[in-house]
This record gives sequence, C-alpha cells and structure tokens, in this order.
Amino acid sequence: MDTLRSNAVSSMQIAIEDFQSKDPRRALSTVRNMVAGVLLLFKEKLRQLSPPGSDEVLIKKIVLPKETSNGIAFVGKGGKTVDVAEIKARFVSLGIAVDW
Repeated sequence: MDTLRSNAVSSMQIAIEDFQSKDPRRALSTVRNMVAGVLLLFKEKLRQLSPPGSDEVLIKKIVLPKETSNGIAFVGKGGKTVDVAEIKARFVSLGIAVDW
C-alpha cells in the first residue's frame, strides 16, 4: 500500500476510534481525522492519474513545463502538495465528480 493511501486509512481508523470514545473532547478529533483521510484519498487519486515520469504532477503545488522529445510535458516540482481548492479545481478539470 502506498504512503498516501496508507496515511488515509490510518487517519480514518483513528477517526473511528475517536468516535467510539466516551470522551466528548474526541469529537473534534473525529472530524479532523476523517476529513484528513478523505483529502489524502483525493490526493491519492490525483497521484494515480499523474503520468509516469511527471513527478506526480497532479498532486504537486508547483507545476512546470518541460521540453521532451514528444513536445512539452508538465512535471511537478518540490514537496508541497495541492490544497483543497486546488484539489477541487483539478477534479473539475479532470471530470471527477465529488459531492463536496
């Protein structure tokens, strides 16, 4: 299992554990971890759709053009990844429907 999906599953498992807790303070943690898990799954979908050799372009915040033998390709740069607004925009552009 890759890192994004593994982290998503872990976040959701922790959310479920928090939800089952008798401590009312864990409610906020439940919501926070479930949302984090869903967003990580969305990033994983974008990662899977990224072309090979693009450095996972669809999840990267910085996207740069690169000249290749087949023309221009876009590659991801750096370690920062997309935020919620960017995930939404990329899903719309890719025709991925989500009931936000």
